[in-house]
Amino acid sequence: MANSGPEDAAASELVTATVAAGRGKDYAKLRAVLNAKAAEFPGFLGVEVVEPTAGNNTWVTVLTFDSDASLHQWRTSRERAELVSRIRGVAVDQDWVLPVGFAPKPGGNAPAQSPTWKQAMTVLAAGLGW
Repeated sequence: MANSGPEDAAASELVTATVAAGRGKDYAKLRAVLNAKAAEFPGFLGVEVVEPTAGNNTWVTVLTFDSDASLHQWRTSRERAELVSRIRGVAVDQDWVLPVGFAPKPGGNAPAQSPTWKQAMTVLAAGLGW
């Protein structure tokens, strides 16, 4: 049976991409390929893509894996590097590894998980540059 300590907590990668004018469809296709490849990696849990609103050209994507180790395997993979280099032809992107939550660890046990709405608002704020 797997451990459930802090080292086994889910880990996420937040990506914001500012897409060149008129290249939204190209970016969406490349992002879909990259997300599909991520889904093939061990520990992949899911992906959320937030398309830009009218008058904005910034896409926000959150990929979640079951552990830091699984996320690290994806982030350091040759496959990811190749696909990210293709995306950089149509978008300027930045990525960050997100903590499991934003609250402090109570008593040194498993990290406290922030409410989903709070995490979503943080992702949105980061994506919009607030």
